[in-house]
Amino acid sequence: GMLMLNETSGEIWKMFEEPSTLKDAIDKLKEIYEIDADEDEIEDDIVMFVLESAARGTMIEIVEGKEKI
Repeated sequence: GMLMLNETSGEIWKMFEEPSTLKDAIDKLKEIYEIDADEDEIEDDIVMFVLESAARGTMIEIVEGKEKI
C-alpha cells in the first residue's frame, strides 16, 4: 500500500527542507502547536522521527557544512 505523512510528520519534514538544528525544529513545532516549553513529549516524537528518517537514509546529518559519514 501507499504511505503518507501525518500532519505532525509533515511539519517536521518541512523543518528540515533546509538545514536546521534539532533544537530549532523542536522550538518551532512547539510554537506551531502552542505546546508548553516544558513539554517533553513533542521532543521525543521529533527525535524519534529524525532517528528513524536517518536510519532509512531519508535524512542526513550535516556537520560544518559537510555530510557526516
